[in-house]
Amino acid sequence: MNQDKITLGQLESFLLKSADILRGKTNASEFKECIFGMLMKELLTGEKPLLVSDVVEDAIHA
Repeated sequence: MNQDKITLGQLESFLLKSADILRGKTNASEFKECIFGMLMKELLTGEKPLLVSDVVEDAIHA
């Protein structure tokens, strides 16, 4: 079994880089609105979007 562990700092760095990749050329405030909209929809409907990229794309062009 693999016993490799990462530090909290390494995890934070990885997640921030991942968010930057997902955000692409969208500015941070627009991306935040997309994510909050997606979370609110999930909260209200109990459904998760099939593709996050579709939700983000729809929100950007709305």
